[in-house]
Amino acid sequence: MLVRRRDLLTGSSALLLSSPVHVNAARLKQNLEALSRYGRPPGGVFTDGVSRVGYSDADIAGRAFVIRLIEQTGVRPRIDEAGNIFARRAGSGSDAAPVLFGSHIDSVPNGGNFDGDLGALAAIEILHVVNEHKLTTRRPLEIVVWACEEATFNGMSLNGSRARSLTVAARKRFLSRAREQAEVSRSAASRASSLSIAITSRSKASPTTPARRRWRTGRMR
Repeated sequence: MLVRRRDLLTGSSALLLSSPVHVNAARLKQNLEALSRYGRPPGGVFTDGVSRVGYSDADIAGRAFVIRLIEQTGVRPRIDEAGNIFARRAGSGSDAAPVLFGSHIDSVPNGGNFDGDLGALAAIEILHVVNEHKLTTRRPLEIVVWACEEATFNGMSLNGSRARSLTVAARKRFLSRAREQAEVSRSAASRASSLSIAITSRSKASPTTPARRRWRTGRMR
C-alpha cells in the first residue's frame, strides 16, 4: 500500500480511513520503561528519572539496547564517525531524498525519561508499524539517534548533530577538538570507542558500515 503525504495530512485516503494505522502504544511504553533502566538511580523506579550522560557507561548500555530494538524492525543500523546511529528503510523512489526523524537518548544528570527518549523510540516504533502494515513510502524513512546531545564538554554540546551538519573536513576538526576536550576517563573512552560510539575522528569505517561490524573497531588513544 502506497501512502502519500497529502493523504496522511488530509485523511482523504479511503484505504486509510477503512484501515487505520496506529502505533502500538503498549510496545512504545514497554520500550520507554526498558530504556529507563539504563541510568536509573539504584532502587529507583521510572518516575525517579535517569542520569544517562553522553558516553557514560549507562549511555553506552542504553545505545546497545536501542541498536537491538532497531534490528528487531528488520532494518540494519549503522553508526557514523560521530557516534550517531542511523537506520534507513527504503522507499519506492530510487532517487528520492530520505525523511530523517528521531532524537537522542542521553540525558542531563537527574533528567527525565521522555526528553529525547520518546522521539528516538517513537521513530523506531514507526518502522515497526510501516513494516507490519506493509506500507510503501516514496521517500526512504531514516531514523537517527544523535550522540551526546545533552552533555557539555568544555562548552561543546550537541556533539552528534553538530558534527553531522558540518562538511567532512570541518567534521574531522570538530571531532578531533571534541575528543581532546572531552573530560572522560581513559577507560570509559576506550570502552566507548570499542563499541564505536565515542567521538573519534580516527575511525576509518564507512558511515554505512553495519553497527555490529563496527563494534570491533580499535580503541581510542
